[in-house]
Amino acid sequence: MVSTTNSGHVSYNGLQSELNMHARSGLTFQASHVWAKNLGNVGGDAPTAFNPEIIYGTPVADCFDLAANRGNMAGTRRNRFLLSAVYDLPIGRNRKYLAHLNRFSDVVLGGWSVSTVRSSYTQK
Repeated sequence: MVSTTNSGHVSYNGLQSELNMHARSGLTFQASHVWAKNLGNVGGDAPTAFNPEIIYGTPVADCFDLAANRGNMAGTRRNRFLLSAVYDLPIGRNRKYLAHLNRFSDVVLGGWSVSTVRSSYTQK
C-alpha cells in the first residue's frame, strides 16, 4: 500500500528596518536592512545542501522523523541591505539656478533629478 501526504513545513522569520531622510536641499536618502532566517524540511525540485537532489523532489530518510531533514532553505537572503538616494538638481523654475526660465526652457532644462541605488546581500 502506498500513501502520499503533504507533510512539508517551512518557517520564515525576518526583521526589517528602514531609515528615511529628506534634506532641505533636495536630497533624499532611504536605507533598509532585512535580516532573515528560513528553515524547512522540504527542498522541492531544487533542494538545499541538507537534502540530496533527485529528479522529482526530495527523498525522506525517515518518514517517522521528518525533522531530521530540517535545515536552511536555499535562496533565502540572510542579510539584505538597500541604499538609495535622489537629488533634485537646482535648475529650473522656483529653484536656485535659472529660476526665471520661460515655460519651454523649463520643460527642457528644469525639473531633473539624479538617483542611485546600491544593494548587497548574503545567503549564508
